[in-house]
Amino acid sequence: MTFKNQKDYLRYLKTRKIGQKIWVDVGILISKERTVEESAKISGEIRGLVMQKLAGIIDTIQVSVNPI
Repeated sequence: MTFKNQKDYLRYLKTRKIGQKIWVDVGILISKERTVEESAKISGEIRGLVMQKLAGIIDTIQVSVNPI
């Protein structure tokens, strides 16, 4: 997955351990020109890729989308 619009980018990536579980928080900035559907698709793709790459390592991931 790539950001086609150069106005879209990663804002933050945070991890934390709660008990035996590892949580990941990702914040992305999306151009306000994108639709809600496009933004949801991008966040879903990011979530899926991270869960796939880190399967067995992380337990939960949250992707927050913010318009710019």
